[in-house]
Amino acid sequence: MIHICPSHQDVKTNRLNEKTSPPKQLTMPSHKAFPNIFQQIYKAWFMSLLTITISIVYLDIKLRAQVVGMRKAGLSFWAIAAHSNLPLSTVYKTIQQFNL
Repeated sequence: MIHICPSHQDVKTNRLNEKTSPPKQLTMPSHKAFPNIFQQIYKAWFMSLLTITISIVYLDIKLRAQVVGMRKAGLSFWAIAAHSNLPLSTVYKTIQQFNL
């Protein structure tokens, strides 16, 4: 009669179980569990820069539209410059650009 040691038997059953069991999920290393702080800073910086740029462009278009409207209403260059909070050069360029 052949005697099988229980420890050898466990090794054989464990090997069989490994072959039939589904592969284990790989876990992320702990140093990658948290998002990269520099990437977050860059995203926040980029979004704030984009927001500021859109705001400036919107205000510029809005103020230039006011200049055009005031000029079409018959106001002079100096009256427009006094009523709008734009520099004289911007008022002048806007009037020249639209041939007003």
